[in-house]
Amino acid sequence: MSNIQLWHNPDRDFGIFFPVLHIILLTAITGSAWVAAVVAYHLSWQMMHVLTIGTMCFVVLVQLTLCRPFCPMPQRMPLKGIDIITGLLISLLMLMISYFLVYGDYLMWLQSPRLRMIVGLGAILLAFILYRLKTVENPYVSLDIFKYKNVIPILIITVLAELLLGAEHTLEEIYWSEVRGLEEHTKTGLCLWALPGVYAGVLITLYWLGKAKWKVWKLFALGFGCLLAYGVCMYFWLDVNVPIEQYRPALALRGCAYAILAVSLMWSLHESVHDLWHFFMALFIFNVIHMYLAGASGYGLYTSLFQHFVADNMSRYGSYLTLTAAGSKGLYSVSEAVGILSGEAGLNAVMAVSLKQIYGQFIWVAVFMTSAFLLLDIPRVRTGIEKVPYWPVYGIKLLGRLSSRSTT
Repeated sequence: MSNIQLWHNPDRDFGIFFPVLHIILLTAITGSAWVAAVVAYHLSWQMMHVLTIGTMCFVVLVQLTLCRPFCPMPQRMPLKGIDIITGLLISLLMLMISYFLVYGDYLMWLQSPRLRMIVGLGAILLAFILYRLKTVENPYVSLDIFKYKNVIPILIITVLAELLLGAEHTLEEIYWSEVRGLEEHTKTGLCLWALPGVYAGVLITLYWLGKAKWKVWKLFALGFGCLLAYGVCMYFWLDVNVPIEQYRPALALRGCAYAILAVSLMWSLHESVHDLWHFFMALFIFNVIHMYLAGASGYGLYTSLFQHFVADNMSRYGSYLTLTAAGSKGLYSVSEAVGILSGEAGLNAVMAVSLKQIYGQFIWVAVFMTSAFLLLDIPRVRTGIEKVPYWPVYGIKLLGRLSSRSTT
């Protein structure tokens, strides 16, 4: 895409380039699961690896036969100045963090000696990486990028957005597979309905950033608003009696939110970091959070919440399974009541209620983010807020006023 950027965007307007780029990225991300399911359904799961290897070989063949080597620089730059060691250490730290987040719920988090050891080694490794980034002449990632005005807020918004979008990989997976019992082929075919929403979100950002040149605050609010609408739909439609075709609008809203937030966050990062060298470093950190850490964090968060709510609901419903309650409700015995609760229908109902509780918290976070960006778009709110001074400054001013009164 970087090579053909000048073909479709001669002015190098990233308000046009990023939406076009995400058409390919999000189509590949959303469609790859469906392709894998179709290949595994009709052939075998090994054939998906054969298809991937064959596609890569075809790309290499095209490059070798149809492309010619071209280097516009008079002298090739050596790779000796790249801090490869720090890059490898960062990769190792990412593996440790992902292991902790993915297997934390299964191993009971810090109650596991293995995870406690990983946390200790990760802290030591993080300190060593920060030391290298400060002392190495040409660091792998310069810490100066955090001095730009909007980099840290953009990364925080990215974390919050990816935590909300993590519901796709955890809550929906539990609902489709465990509660509804859908096969992989049917499930991925249903999730393809996110693609119309993706294309709609890309068109919105293309017009918003590329043509109209409007402010990005309302675009953020629109993205989180789509997440809010998605959460409301899933909250009210989480029922085994609802046909799966009814979830198509919710999936389209989720895809639209994904496209809007991904494009607008990357565009905001480019507008905030003007230095090309620092921009690619900031883009590296952005993609680590966007594609890796926040998704793993969302998985760990949602699985822990789901386990908590399932255990809580089972204990609450189980408290009614007494001899008096069993007799008053017309049940024949307590053992039959326990069988109903622990059976497939009872367990599916408990899981559905637990998912609905998590989606309720999801909705509150989406409401807060949408309202915050709508308020930030109001000029008097964005620029007219008076900064509250620190307590020592306020105390000095108060003492000054009191002393002036006493002298008069």
